[in-house]
This record gives sequence, C-alpha cells and structure tokens, in this order.
Amino acid sequence: LPAAIADLANLEYLDISKNPLRVKDAEDFSCLPIDMRLMKSLKHLVISECNLRAIPPTVWLMTSLSVLDISRNKIGLLVPDVSKLEYLSKINLSQCNLSTLPSEIGLCQELTEIILMSNNIESLPDNLRECRNLKFLRISYKNFTTLLDEYMENLIRKGQIRSEHIPSVVFDLENLYSLNLKSTKINNIPENNLFNLHELQLDYNFFDKLEDQTFKTLNNLSILTMTHNFLKEIPE
Repeated sequence: LPAAIADLANLEYLDISKNPLRVKDAEDFSCLPIDMRLMKSLKHLVISECNLRAIPPTVWLMTSLSVLDISRNKIGLLVPDVSKLEYLSKINLSQCNLSTLPSEIGLCQELTEIILMSNNIESLPDNLRECRNLKFLRISYKNFTTLLDEYMENLIRKGQIRSEHIPSVVFDLENLYSLNLKSTKINNIPENNLFNLHELQLDYNFFDKLEDQTFKTLNNLSILTMTHNFLKEIPE
C-alpha cells in the first residue's frame, strides 16, 4: 500500500484480503506503511487469505483497531505484540496453523470474541482468564486432540475414562456467552464457572450420557447441540 493511504483520516474499514502481501521479518514495513499507525479512525482491518507467514508489524501499531481479521494465513504463531491493541474486541485467527495463543492475549481485556476455527490448538494460556469480557470462543476442529494417543482416545470413546484434555481455563470464563467444542473428542464437561453461557455446541463427540454436574451452573443455557454423539437417554 502507498504511504499516502494514511491521509485517509476518516477511513474506518479496510479490507485488502486475497492480495499477495509479503513480509520479510518483524522490521519489514514495506507492505503496510508505518504511517498507518496514525489512522485513528480505522477500527476494522481485514488481511485474510494473503498467504502471509508473518503479520505486517504495522498492524500492532494500529492501536485504534477493534476488529482484526488475519484468518487463512500461514503465520503459525501469534506474536506477543497483539497486547498493544488495547481496544481490540474481535480477532479472527481461523486457519492460521496455530497451536496456542501467547500469554499476552490476557492483556487484551476488551476482547469479546476469539475465532480459532480450523487450527490444531493444543493449549491455551491461563492468562486467557484475564479477558473478562470474552463472550464468544470458537475453537472447533481437532482442537486439543493432538496429544491424545489412540489408546487414550479409545478409552474416552468407550466412556471408560472422563476426558480431561480441554484446558481448564476454558471452563473458567465466567462471561462466556457461546462455546463451540465440536469435534474435540470429549465425553465430559467438568464442573465449571460458565454462569452466563447461552449457547453450547458439543456435536461430533463421545458423550454417551449427561451427568447432573454438567448443567449445575449452566442456568442461562438456551441452545445446546449434541448431534453425532452416543447418547442413550436424556436425564430428567
């Protein structure tokens, strides 16, 4: 982009998806000029599907951003600099080859939505608890299952042990409104603090029964989907 784009002082939304952007390293400001940090009206930035292996460093200087979509890139790692985006409310990280998030994500305290679809997520930092406004966490598709060997998976599938591979921090997000745990190979929801959860998606898992403790704190639940499980009965 030309440096003159920073002259668009009233620009609020910028989508440059599906362009062959190139970033050499964390000091490379060639594809997004550094002057873009002065665009204080810019709230929504989309740089999806640009075949990026690193996010242009200018992005982390655009502190007025509230929505950032960097999905469908090959970054493999979200850098700690994301914590500089203090007003960030939504981040889309789908299909970015991620296995976790940096602990600095906890400093983004305005976050209300994190989308991690189609990543092989293995863990989540405990500091995610600091995102007290987080309402939507999209983490389906092979999440937390990489470390499960065939033996453990069979035990969970047969109900011989309870699944415990989902990071406990997920169940401590008190203000979470929607939680997607599709295809995560679980057969159990542990005791939790999901007091404000309204929507829970548990499709394509190994549930063969539902225990009372599962719903003890889910008093606000209004949508529950459990297709493609092994349920034999519905508890009273």
